[in-house]
Amino acid sequence: MPISIFFDTTDGAGSGTRNPFCRQTIQRHEFELDLLASDGRRVHVLVVTSPVTDAAGAFGGCLAGVLDITDRKEAELALRRSEQKYRLVVESLSEGIWVVDQDACTSFVNPRMAEMLGYAPEEMTGRPFHSFIPPSCSATIQDRLTRRRDGIREQYECEFIRKEGDRITALLIASPFMDDSGEFRGSIAGVMDITERKRAEEEIRIRSEQLMVLNRIISVSATSLSLAEHLEESLEKTVELMGFHVGIVYMLDADRKRALLQYQRGVPPSCMPRNRVVKIHHWPFNFIFVAGQPRYIERHPDLNSIEAGILRELDVSALACIPLIAEAVVVGAVYAGSRTKESFSREERTLLETIGKEIGSGILKGMLHKRLEAANREANLYLDIMTHDIRNTENVSGLYAGLLIEMLEGEAALYARKIESSVRRSKEILGNVSTIRRIHHESPDLSPVDLDVVVKEEVAAFPDVAIEVEGMSRQVWADDLLPEVFTNLIRNAVKLGGPGIEIAIRVEDYDGESVLVSVEDTGPGIPDPLKGRSSTCLSGDGSRGAATGSGSLSSGRSSSATAALSGWRTGWKGGRISARRSGLPFVRCSPPGATMTVTGVRSGKSASERRSRGKRPRPVGSSSWQGLTFRTASRRFKGSYSIHTVVASAFIRVTQFFAAIAVCLLAGLVGSIFTAPAVPTWYAALAKPTLNPPAWLFGPVWTVLFILMGIALYLVWSKGWGQKNVQVAMTIFAVQLVLNILWSYLFFGLQAPFFALIEIILLWVAILMTIGAFYRVSIPAAALLVPYLLWVTFAAYLTYGIYALNP
Repeated sequence: MPISIFFDTTDGAGSGTRNPFCRQTIQRHEFELDLLASDGRRVHVLVVTSPVTDAAGAFGGCLAGVLDITDRKEAELALRRSEQKYRLVVESLSEGIWVVDQDACTSFVNPRMAEMLGYAPEEMTGRPFHSFIPPSCSATIQDRLTRRRDGIREQYECEFIRKEGDRITALLIASPFMDDSGEFRGSIAGVMDITERKRAEEEIRIRSEQLMVLNRIISVSATSLSLAEHLEESLEKTVELMGFHVGIVYMLDADRKRALLQYQRGVPPSCMPRNRVVKIHHWPFNFIFVAGQPRYIERHPDLNSIEAGILRELDVSALACIPLIAEAVVVGAVYAGSRTKESFSREERTLLETIGKEIGSGILKGMLHKRLEAANREANLYLDIMTHDIRNTENVSGLYAGLLIEMLEGEAALYARKIESSVRRSKEILGNVSTIRRIHHESPDLSPVDLDVVVKEEVAAFPDVAIEVEGMSRQVWADDLLPEVFTNLIRNAVKLGGPGIEIAIRVEDYDGESVLVSVEDTGPGIPDPLKGRSSTCLSGDGSRGAATGSGSLSSGRSSSATAALSGWRTGWKGGRISARRSGLPFVRCSPPGATMTVTGVRSGKSASERRSRGKRPRPVGSSSWQGLTFRTASRRFKGSYSIHTVVASAFIRVTQFFAAIAVCLLAGLVGSIFTAPAVPTWYAALAKPTLNPPAWLFGPVWTVLFILMGIALYLVWSKGWGQKNVQVAMTIFAVQLVLNILWSYLFFGLQAPFFALIEIILLWVAILMTIGAFYRVSIPAAALLVPYLLWVTFAAYLTYGIYALNP
């Protein structure tokens, strides 16, 4: 059977194809061939033929060995296809792939990696990895390659030198690869070009710094009390925050011919005489002070001699001259110079020009403020003149009205009395206007005032009214407007209370340092339609210069009795106005009855003592208080309904709050003086108990605890130092605070855990006593100290553990 029938002819080979088995040669041959199986399958075989010769050496045929390698050929084909696919993926990646061998020489890079550095892939193959990085990074990269040998995978940033010489920053994710035996064969890294991202991050950082500088300048402009302070502070902040070495502020004189130096920082003393005055019409100063354009003088070869001389005099290498403009007119300039910069970046120029605009805005604000003060003085002058003229007219009108009342009779006399009443009312209004002006334009002059004398003088002005006075032997801190308080209260009660009105004025101790003044009357209540206005008035809308309304919380069948109180300052209006009957605030009740109460600081022998302790007296009826008028209805002797107005300074409350927290934080700061040096050294070397937390946790925990302690201290303090239980509680608190500091000194300062253990037990007992004392004054204050007690308990456990483990 011919062997050719087993050949596969589907590829076009036919009968004419040379039979590889029939090569008449004495050579041994090896080749691959496709054969057809009996079922029609194509079989790929490996054939090895050897010639067969006769005794004479003539070729007689061949002997062939045939091996089926179909599976191997299919596997090789699949492998080639897989390699092509993965090569296509690697070469198409937007990130670079870099493979180095165990000697750190490049064995493969994909096209994207070569493109990043400006090479062709074949140019990089075989070159050492170190040849692509700056020399300053070689040691760091060598350490990282060593970590690959240890089998460590890591991510890091690296700087590369491109073929053109410029540099890029890349993010590498490097991994080692091993052979089947686990031996290190090299590293493979994915590389991402992050140059633009780093540039954007740096720009954001610069912008943030610039915004911070600008915010500080704006803050200076907003808080400065004078033009001089504004200029000086702005110059200091500009020089300090932007890292300049020289700063000067010039302001134009009245003739606008010279610029006079106002403030300077870092100017060499030798050049001060020549730079105190600048003639603004000389070049290059006219560019700044006349044209209003910024000028940047930077050292370069083409710099003219005048500007070079300015740099030399000020001993700087770059100088920025920024005009200050207010109301579209140049009013001065600010100079900022550096001894290290050769030029100013675009961002620095923009920031300097913005700072110049902000300083100019501050100058404009000062100019407008001066104009406003001048206008206010002028308006007050006109108002004084008008008030004087109106009072003269009122006096004359009052005289004529009195004459008419004496001359006329009957209905005509009634009209004359109405005229006289209108004139009297006009005088009262004018008096109120004058009082309001004093409130806003005069500071209070407080002094001890005998409350008994003031009240009796005012009561004497109403001889026809039944007024009962009780407990008046007191002195209070007040100014000369205190009599007007009682005048208004009594007058309005009489006017609106109707015939037969009875009034009671009582004084009692309030908190040991203050007195409580109650003005009660038996007049009817206020009609329902007016009750809504009372709540508005009593809420004390601080946005208005004066609040006026009527307040009665009695029954609907009551009309009104009034108490008008003027001269309450905004700064002192942080008090409390409340109404209660059986503990329920702002509810209707019957019978009608309300009490107007005001508190004031007692005077007398202890006044100087209170001043020496830094306690500011709380004025009653002080002209420094904001204007406030309201009405209250009451039934004398019933006492079933009251409105309590406690005048307390919001400023003092806020000061007490922050002072209490500051005292506690200060104790923590003192303790940290001993703690900070010992934590990384002595404390770190100690054997510690099982539950010992990390060292970084102690700082935040103690900070929170000290703040809670401060709030608790404030809650107790705000109840009034004059109370005995408050004094006891704060004294015990001070003792435990001292013990707290002492523990830090014993444990960290002296490094004596045994003595610290004994001391912390005493501290624990002191804290428990403090909680008990605080509980009697303020339950929330006591609750705020519970976390402190728990933490000290845990600290005691740690102290004992350290003492036991470190004999």
